[in-house]
Amino acid sequence: MIASAPADRIGWHPYGNPDRSALAAMGIVELVLHTRDIVGAHHIDYRAPAQLVAPCLDRIFAHAERSDDPWQDLLAATGRTPESRGQAWRWDSTAKPVP
Repeated sequence: MIASAPADRIGWHPYGNPDRSALAAMGIVELVLHTRDIVGAHHIDYRAPAQLVAPCLDRIFAHAERSDDPWQDLLAATGRTPESRGQAWRWDSTAKPVP
């Protein structure tokens, strides 16, 4: 869907109307976080690859604090670390200008 959508096409989301890059980042974030949530309930450790997570952080969590570990940064940005649990969070899926 991402590859075939016109570059100027904008979707809808309550946290910003997304372009293709935001839709891709949102989909990846949903997939890796919920995979972690599900397998974690079965005491299986899961860690998404940094090269997959880092661009998503840059695209929809630009405001999030960064370290040298994008996976931990994503977990913190979404309230999944002991320090961030219970904190409100949201991503920014606002469309970016087409170059």
